Amino acid sequence: MIELDPAVYYNPDIPGVVMMEEERVIQFGKQHFCPIVLDQVVQNRYRILSLLGWGGYAMVWLAVDQCLSPSSPSSKYVALKIFRGAESSNDEYSRNEELCLRKLMQGRNRDDSGRRNIIQLLDGFDLESPNGIHRCLVLELAASDFAYLVEFEHYGFDHAVYIFKQCVEAVEYLHSLGISHGDLDLSKFVLALPDLSTLTEAALVSKLWPPPKGTVNPVKMKDGSPLPDGVPESVCRPCPFDNSKLDLEDRQVRLIDFGEAFTGTKRDVHTHSRNTPPELIDDDLASQSSDIWAMGCMLWHLMTGHPLMSYFEKYSPKDRYQGQRIFLSMSRQERRAKMAGILSKKLRAAEDDEDIAVLLDVLLDTLEPYPPDRPSASDLLSHSIFS
Repeated sequence: MIELDPAVYYNPDIPGVVMMEEERVIQFGKQHFCPIVLDQVVQNRYRILSLLGWGGYAMVWLAVDQCLSPSSPSSKYVALKIFRGAESSNDEYSRNEELCLRKLMQGRNRDDSGRRNIIQLLDGFDLESPNGIHRCLVLELAASDFAYLVEFEHYGFDHAVYIFKQCVEAVEYLHSLGISHGDLDLSKFVLALPDLSTLTEAALVSKLWPPPKGTVNPVKMKDGSPLPDGVPESVCRPCPFDNSKLDLEDRQVRLIDFGEAFTGTKRDVHTHSRNTPPELIDDDLASQSSDIWAMGCMLWHLMTGHPLMSYFEKYSPKDRYQGQRIFLSMSRQERRAKMAGILSKKLRAAEDDEDIAVLLDVLLDTLEPYPPDRPSASDLLSHSIFS
């Protein structure tokens, strides 16, 4: 056959769709992503409008609920999280996330301050494809995550504290039910959206960037042969919400992604490397205190726009935990001095400024090397930084 040179092609050796211009590979094949295309109707109910994003375990799509009653209090626009294919419907990661969300939805009083900061689970079902059985979770629609937002927005002290308090409230709610998140990071906290149900589909899509229809690329085989089963005829780039086109003044926060969540203690928890606490580096057990360490790393990231450990790493480290090891080799006083100097520049304040002093207290308490020395989430909520 004649060799073609398409910009988007399927490589069976990966197996995956290669997007040359984007330098991305989307895996399709047995136990990989579900072959979904725009305008497809899933479960005879959810019509796909756009791809919002993807991670290692799932793709998240913007969809419209075509069966929702006009009188329903729920939004007609939802996020459809479709997990990678599995041999059975008992895939551990997706089931773990769903069970955790259901427990959180059934937890304490509905008006609990932390409960409202958990992403809402609306539905769950299995979807079969040539790539396996995909668990699908229908979730409350949300905007960008804070790891993305801090790259483009600088938060003042008061604004960052307001956001962080909601993050702590969400974690305190988890911990009160005996659940640890296991993978806390700014990327796991997203901005809540107002109800967009009154918008037409065209008006909703106009708030995405780039426009979904302009990102669709047909998929070809390099030799011109037919695509194998389980590979979509087209793929599209993620089209997240353009925050400048949304009313987000309220800045309400939602916690997402519970695939690593656990109860009690657990070994082999896959926490983001930039937030990995000492006990996990030493292959010890993770606990609720491990979440608290990650919260300290998040607070620094939120205040400065950069991960904490990036300030302690040396050039081109081969050790993924080099930043933590250098941080832990310093005394608390040495850590405080180094962090105070950085914060004074970032927040444009004197090193002995009262806000910086209070902030350093929270940071150093949450980043105590020995897990029992860290405060609980409940303790954090009573800290003077939130006064």
